[in-house]
Amino acid sequence: MIDQNSDKNDPFEEFEFRPINEGLGFHRKGKATTTMSTTPMGTMDLPTIAQPRAAQNTKPTSPFQTPLPRHDGTQKKSTFQIPTVEDDSIAKAQTAVNEILKTLNHKRQLDFASDTEKQKIQLKKSKPQLFAAILDSMLIIAAFLMTLILMLSITKVDMILNLTHPETSNWVYLATLALFTGVTFIYMVVNRAFLGYTPGEWAFDQQCGHTEDQNELMYIPKVALRSLAVMATGFITLPFLSYLFNKDIAGEVSGVSLFKKPFGT
Repeated sequence: MIDQNSDKNDPFEEFEFRPINEGLGFHRKGKATTTMSTTPMGTMDLPTIAQPRAAQNTKPTSPFQTPLPRHDGTQKKSTFQIPTVEDDSIAKAQTAVNEILKTLNHKRQLDFASDTEKQKIQLKKSKPQLFAAILDSMLIIAAFLMTLILMLSITKVDMILNLTHPETSNWVYLATLALFTGVTFIYMVVNRAFLGYTPGEWAFDQQCGHTEDQNELMYIPKVALRSLAVMATGFITLPFLSYLFNKDIAGEVSGVSLFKKPFGT
């Protein structure tokens, strides 16, 4: 009897070792084992709808759980992909373009050379044209009258009074003739030097000198010599003789002849 009472009053009978820190989870394992041991065997054999929930509730929890799957923030979004051209295709295209440009450049050079050859063949020596000379004469007279009016307005000279008294106005006639000669010389030389022809020659497809001669340094002196030769013979003598003999006499004297394109070119 004494032994039984002493066993009941034993203070170490219900002593249990428990961890100081409950965060380690030892007390949870104990509870889980007790619940598992008290589960009847009959209920384990019969599958029910609520069994998965019970299994989830009775699943031991551990503080060292597996981490949840992280959401990949750098997940590639579905974007519209632009089709790219391969390097070989680009190189082939560039090569084709270069070949086309070379062909066009070569064709342009051939066309320019053929045009130059045609121009060399088409230009033929020509005599002075009567209608071209008439057109140039009209333009020279118009330029002379404009220059004369300008000089009279500056000098305040009475031209009519001087012309009606020839005995006292010999120098006036000489000055007028010199002015007309100067206007004619400037008209012929300037037009032929810069354009290669006068307006009258251009109207009838003529030009003074060959295209190659116009690029030479002595072209302008030859043109001036031609103009002086025509003026020295009275403006009419050399053109008339050239038209009569069907050749450019002034061109043979000065070294620069008139050329004309054939009809239909």
